[in-house]
Amino acid sequence: MAQRLVPTTGPVTASLTETDSLYTATANGVTLTFSRRTGLLRQVRND
Repeated sequence: MAQRLVPTTGPVTASLTETDSLYTATANGVTLTFSRRTGLLRQVRND
């Protein structure tokens, strides 16, 4: 059922970058930043 509700294709690709302390995922103008140590979400930006 989730496959019908959540689109998995589109014109924008997602990217993942990492620094010594953070993971940053970006897609479609939304940026999520996670702590590498704790896994907790640190920041959300919608550009």
